[in-house]
Amino acid sequence: MEPIDVCVLHIAGEVAAESFEGTVHALAQLGLNQVLLPLKPGVLGRAVQQLEVRALQWPGALLARLRTLEDELAALAGERSFYAVHLHGTMACLLGSRALRSSAVAARLPAATRLLFSPHLAELTSWRGLLMGQMLKAELAPLHRGVLLASPGEAHVLSRLLERSAEILPPTVDALFFQASRSDSARPTVFAGGGTEAIDGVSRLAVLLNGREERVAIAWLGPLSRPARAQLQAAGVQAFDAEDDAAARLLAGATAYLHVSEAGSQLRALAQAMAAGVPCLASDTLSHRALIRHGETGFICASDLDFVEKLVVLFRDATERERIGQAARAEASRLFTQRHFETAVLRAYGFHRVTLLPKKTFNVA
Repeated sequence: MEPIDVCVLHIAGEVAAESFEGTVHALAQLGLNQVLLPLKPGVLGRAVQQLEVRALQWPGALLARLRTLEDELAALAGERSFYAVHLHGTMACLLGSRALRSSAVAARLPAATRLLFSPHLAELTSWRGLLMGQMLKAELAPLHRGVLLASPGEAHVLSRLLERSAEILPPTVDALFFQASRSDSARPTVFAGGGTEAIDGVSRLAVLLNGREERVAIAWLGPLSRPARAQLQAAGVQAFDAEDDAAARLLAGATAYLHVSEAGSQLRALAQAMAAGVPCLASDTLSHRALIRHGETGFICASDLDFVEKLVVLFRDATERERIGQAARAEASRLFTQRHFETAVLRAYGFHRVTLLPKKTFNVA
């Protein structure tokens, strides 16, 4: 096969910052030229230095936005040959997939151009989720060759909805968490985290665990809104909004970590706790089951009572705490490193075997 000049186009609306920046960085490591069409401001983050940004004035009307995107894609396709087009966010997938099928763009875009979709749609229960899901299904169905990329929390929803398998991008964990030296506190200390929907669950568990006498120190680890912080404090839960180095030190002395989230959001926080060697307990969701093997690397809990019972076992059995914690850390080292993330990204882009050639050209498997 003749080497091809590799250029990647990103069209981004809503993005998962860590995943987007990690994808851009992985491709930049190979010397790929990358162009970004942001559908809205604020999606650049730290990735901006590795991208050529084509900022446009987007009209307010949806149809006018589509026409603007079609014109810009046609112009870009006339200027250079794109190896891949990656659509980030639900709106980018909806508008981008329609624009890619327009006659003006299709005539200029090479037939072999790789298409990648990252919709960032993790739930189909709300009316908005249901609507977006059906629209995505209709728009992406004609683009059969497209590759779907998703977090563990999104993969099962999107694969079922779009009837195609997804390349799972694992959460990445800083080496600080793997290096944290474990030391049990004299008093049981439990940290908790998750999305905003977890606040009620953590508050209930704090009340159930402590009853009339405070016996277990419970703390929330992660950012909080002012109302959420007040609710947790009323339940006797401390709150820490710590950077990675401080979070790793706090988790090093934790007896257990709770991830109470029916939506399966904020999975990176759960991955960090596993990497720190903390026994983890999580709500019974497909997202959590993708990360935790029940009874081996942590516990999947079906109810508040289930959480309490599993916590009591961990409080009373130091050997079990150590066994679960060590298994969790080993699993995290197998799944949640930057290397694993980059491997998944490059596999999705088709770079199973990559050979650097002069002038930033590549042989693609």
